[in-house]
Amino acid sequence: MKFKSIVSSCILLFLALSLCCSLQFVGSVSANFSFPMMPTHSIEITKDGNVTGTDKIQRSGNVYSFKGDIMGNIVIFRSGIVIDGASYTLQGKGSSVGIWLQEQSDVEIRNLHVRNFDSGMVFTWGYSSNGCKNITLSGNTIADNKYGVTFRLSGSNNILGNTITNNTYGITLTPSPNNTFRNNQLTNNKHSFWVLWTETVGMADYIIDTSNTIDGKPIVYWVNEHDKTVPSDAGYVALVNCTNIAVQNLVLVNNSPGIMLVATSDSHITKNHIANSSYGIVLFAAYKQCAGNTITENIITSNSQGILSWDAEGTIITGNNITDNQENGISLYDSNGTIISGNVITKNKAHGIIIQGYHYSNNNTISDNHIENNKNGIVFEYACNSMITGNNITSNTQWGLILTYLGFYNRHHDFHPFSNNTFYHNNFVNNQQVLYSVEDQTDKNLTIDHWDNGTVGNYWGNYNGTDSDGDGIGDTPYIIDEYNRDTCPLMSPVDVTTLPEFHSWIVLPLLLVATLFIVVCKQKLSKNAKKPADSSY
Repeated sequence: MKFKSIVSSCILLFLALSLCCSLQFVGSVSANFSFPMMPTHSIEITKDGNVTGTDKIQRSGNVYSFKGDIMGNIVIFRSGIVIDGASYTLQGKGSSVGIWLQEQSDVEIRNLHVRNFDSGMVFTWGYSSNGCKNITLSGNTIADNKYGVTFRLSGSNNILGNTITNNTYGITLTPSPNNTFRNNQLTNNKHSFWVLWTETVGMADYIIDTSNTIDGKPIVYWVNEHDKTVPSDAGYVALVNCTNIAVQNLVLVNNSPGIMLVATSDSHITKNHIANSSYGIVLFAAYKQCAGNTITENIITSNSQGILSWDAEGTIITGNNITDNQENGISLYDSNGTIISGNVITKNKAHGIIIQGYHYSNNNTISDNHIENNKNGIVFEYACNSMITGNNITSNTQWGLILTYLGFYNRHHDFHPFSNNTFYHNNFVNNQQVLYSVEDQTDKNLTIDHWDNGTVGNYWGNYNGTDSDGDGIGDTPYIIDEYNRDTCPLMSPVDVTTLPEFHSWIVLPLLLVATLFIVVCKQKLSKNAKKPADSSY
């Protein structure tokens, strides 16, 4: 009953997320919740215990043993059995699922090599909303797949002593409480360990100790820890229900995300190099507060997204180099009181900074940042009452600033836009400057922001006014739209504080250490790997 309650909660959460699926990143994180459909397959272990589709699996009671390499994929319809691979290989052709279990229990899979599928092994829920439980994976090698091992709403399982290598995603967990992970080696995966952090049911119930490694470095998955420092050799960091944790001087690559803070407060993420992960750093409030965390002096590069703050309060993001991420540099979603200050945010493929929310993001401060060479500099959606000052918003390929105010109607049918933001002392140079997008054009006059502080406004690279009295302020306003104007446009650019450079003498040693770990793990793997079968279906 407890697990059914958990599943029901997850489904309700999914429906809630669907309400805001038009927002950019929600779709990507909730994509794994489509109903699991059984894959096409060539081999079955039937409900009555028979094996169809191959003569290379021999049954003895409840034990099914491989007698040779098999080209094909298996769906298991029977609980209470043991699959012994005997060090043979189940080989795919880059598609489908190697081993599929749906709503089964008490199954052990051991000593099997599973290679070259879209998904190596999947353990999932079905029509009754029950997942798989009491599954044991031990001594298996799962390699060269897109997804190595996936658990979807499947709890109370044991994943022990497996090698998971050369996959795009090594281990993927959607809400699957009470799973135990020990002595697993994840090597050379693009994203080794993926915990779907938006689905927090059971997240505090995983048992994941440091005997699990990513490219030779231990996984740190802490729950209810306080006043500690993460070990300097960590390869992955997740903090759940923690306070006052220091995460510093780490090289974290090929994870999903690199550092995850769930319901964690007053912690410090400092001087780390985080690269090639789905998200560099994630903060998520979930069922209780995630507040007062600081993210300082990190290099966050070449991830899908740099930093994502969801429902977090009072986060300080300062002095970081956030560059070359595939989507956004910094994303705030329903996050209030965030300070984003003194960062270099450049060459991100979508937005340098985006602030949005299903409710709204409120009272955030963006100051003294270099926001350059992104697709768009800053984007506001469902965001209000924030201060944006002293930023260099320069040479972004499309817009320097986008303001999308969808607004809402209250019970008296009054329109309330998300605006009232203040912009001054910023440089807008070599961009398309400001784009306003308002849902209800008849109420566009309500979407008004402040473009100066009464004394000074912003520097606009395309302002062509004059300064007859030489006070550095243009004689005529800079017009943004019919309701928004900078009445004190600056005639010269603002001297944005010069930020400390991220010198190569800091970055290169960290990258060399990370590279050495990966090379050593690859060498060990190549010595132990079994050659895949060269047969066909």
